[in-house]
Amino acid sequence: MTPITNPYPLFSDTLSRLIDGARIYIGQPDQDPELYPKDVFWDAAMTIPAMQPLRTVAGYVVNNGTPAQPFVDGAYSIRVRQANGAVVYSQPRVLDNLSSFIATLSNPDGAEQIGFGTRSVDSKLRETVSVTDTRFAGGAKGDGVTDDTAAFNAAIATGKCVTVPKTDAGYIVNGITVVSNMEIVGEKSGECLGPELIVAVNGGCVFLQSASTDIAVHLVFRNLTMRAAIGTTGATGFRSADKSKYTAYATFENIETHRNLVWGYDLLPIYTDWINCRDGYLPGIGGFTMTHGFIRAEAATYGQTNATNTNNVIRAKVFGCYNVDASIQIAFGDTWLLEDCRFENMYVPAVKALSVIGLYISRPRSEGFHTTEWCTLREMPGSGVGTIAHIDGTLNAIDQPGFFYANTDALSRVGFQRGSFSIVGSGQKLVSNPLALLYNRDHPTISGVGAAGLMTGMGHDRRVSGQSLFNGAATNSNMALTSLNAGGTAATQGFASGNVAVPVGSDWVTIFTPASSVAMVAVGGIQTSGGGDGIGTQHAWPVLSTVGSAALFGTPINPTGVAAEFRKADGALQMRCTTGSATVMASALVS
Repeated sequence: MTPITNPYPLFSDTLSRLIDGARIYIGQPDQDPELYPKDVFWDAAMTIPAMQPLRTVAGYVVNNGTPAQPFVDGAYSIRVRQANGAVVYSQPRVLDNLSSFIATLSNPDGAEQIGFGTRSVDSKLRETVSVTDTRFAGGAKGDGVTDDTAAFNAAIATGKCVTVPKTDAGYIVNGITVVSNMEIVGEKSGECLGPELIVAVNGGCVFLQSASTDIAVHLVFRNLTMRAAIGTTGATGFRSADKSKYTAYATFENIETHRNLVWGYDLLPIYTDWINCRDGYLPGIGGFTMTHGFIRAEAATYGQTNATNTNNVIRAKVFGCYNVDASIQIAFGDTWLLEDCRFENMYVPAVKALSVIGLYISRPRSEGFHTTEWCTLREMPGSGVGTIAHIDGTLNAIDQPGFFYANTDALSRVGFQRGSFSIVGSGQKLVSNPLALLYNRDHPTISGVGAAGLMTGMGHDRRVSGQSLFNGAATNSNMALTSLNAGGTAATQGFASGNVAVPVGSDWVTIFTPASSVAMVAVGGIQTSGGGDGIGTQHAWPVLSTVGSAALFGTPINPTGVAAEFRKADGALQMRCTTGSATVMASALVS
């Protein structure tokens, strides 16, 4: 079905009446059409000239008395006069037809002709630039052969968001220059599968923060994949050449790093976020290197002006790291958060932290570990400052025998809570050094052949069948104290044999701890009595190595035993240790 329309234009006067005998003048655009006429034709091929002014009958433009359609090339001006000479209307610029309008928009400056609020569409579109634009060193080719580094650098130098179209072959690059306020975004991504940026130079990198850059701030990278080319060794995804200078306020989102890179990221970050990034799942075309880690964020020296502080790794998926100290290595800093991250098929620990004050690991998921520890917590050599870590809501399926969830040195501390430990392998321990345990509580699930020994020697509480247990026994006193030997030998329910449970009230109660089990005292605050529900607080106080020092950790005060006194006062469970003339106090809140 074809609708019937009027193929000829109609002209009316100021009272909307069709005009007889009107005179129509067609002229050059933006000029007086009566003074600067433009050629008009009776056919679309513009071979039959029309004389001006054009005349009308009953509103129609006529050619020899017959309604006709006039044609003109491009834009024009127009003036319509009634038979008496009065001007009906005049327009300085008109496009003759839709095809001319489309042709105008098809020109390189066509977007300048379309409005977008108070500016043009062209202005809006130029907020972003494509790395393939020929203005930028001829434009990136993305053919897997041409070195596109210069095109990336030229596009980034505009200061605008650089978009990277997806290509089958990917972009060959080496050391794209990192500058402040840069933003680079892949145009297509799956879970993390964006356009590929490929290093083809041994020891090269995709992005380089050069040693001459004092600090790079406000960086955004999204929807990209970084890998090495076939046969390329020693390559890195993002590299900072000087580990004393910050990469600050950076965001890496939906970035895939292949395990044929030695490191996905090697930098000194501050206020930096990794969000939904994936590492090591794809080996890279041609196989993968057997040396690979996800993030190395290590200061060049302890105590340098810039430390690696306040960084977040959120929902990362890490798979298959080899021959490095850990998949994530951090040295000298504070306040790192690893949240909802997955570690799988690991041949190194998930995390190694040196002198990091405040490492918060929330809801990690781990399985398939082929190493002896989940995390390594140490001082940075010579610093005298250990690492303090808090691990909450861990979900583990690790059957590796002799495994430690935290391997610590004498200066580092770690707390565990709300963890699920399944298929626990034989000989596994929560921590390598029980004295390093800050707290250990509220684990809903512990199962596997090594479950019985996982908590042996560790201060802990458990909830079984809705009933709170302390040292494996139902609660039946207001307060309890248990002595624990350092090695957890001859342990029952995780504690040394010969445990004592002593009610504690407002008066000091003295417990003499024998030398054979003086390494730690673990204290639990019980809310109810008579086997009721409610471990309130459990706190471990290792005996001081030097009475009167600020530290609460170390070896026994003396080889013959020490007096430890306890009381409940001011809503807290208080402990004091006295030897000679020195007395040390400590307390734990009781809920």
